[in-house]
Amino acid sequence: MTTTQEMVTVQVGPISTSVQKAGSGDPLVYLHGAFGYKGWPSFLDTLAEQYTVYAPLHPGFLDAEGINEIDDLLGLVLYHQDLLDALGLDKPNIVG
Repeated sequence: MTTTQEMVTVQVGPISTSVQKAGSGDPLVYLHGAFGYKGWPSFLDTLAEQYTVYAPLHPGFLDAEGINEIDDLLGLVLYHQDLLDALGLDKPNIVG
């Protein structure tokens, strides 16, 4: 079964962030690794059967902006905290 997916853009401080959104249910945020979003299609539909999945494109991947705004691991953690706030998510499930 194919799930309807949409790409939304949220502003996270100075960074405009693209987020793939699919499904319904409790929120689940997928934090991708080194290969970016290329692995999403293999499991996004399955997860979206039970969850509302949010898959952000992290700063610096592909044409995503923001790589110069994040200097260290703490900056990345704070970015993700602000991303969750921008998405209106209080206590989502996290995969990554």
